Amino acid sequence: MNAVTFPAGQARVTGALKILDTPVEHTIHYWNNLEDSISWIWPDASPGNYLVTINYSLNKTLVGGVFSLRAGEQQITVTAPVTESWYDFKTFEMGILQLEEAGTLPIVLQALKLPEAKETAMPDITWLKFIPV
Repeated sequence: MNAVTFPAGQARVTGALKILDTPVEHTIHYWNNLEDSISWIWPDASPGNYLVTINYSLNKTLVGGVFSLRAGEQQITVTAPVTESWYDFKTFEMGILQLEEAGTLPIVLQALKLPEAKETAMPDITWLKFIPV
């Protein structure tokens, strides 16, 4: 099995989310609401264990919120770590998912909690990747 990448440019976004070409090509911006979600369809998912990584930025002057990744019935929950700036994109290991289903699988990023700090945000996203392990 090969790694599968879900680029921002192919995502379905809801609410106030926008896919823009700045600061890098096809980045999902304005993720500030719990109601907003980012999703993809994996048409030919294979069962197995996958390390899930995400490429993102989140300005260090902010406090990151908690979000989840759902792949079918499986879920990972993480707190968004900050980066140096909105222009400093990093790859973050979200965790390992064990997929038991084959075939078409919905992949969904959903904000779960924004901290009660004055300046909070969810990260800007460029891609999500599933790496077989």
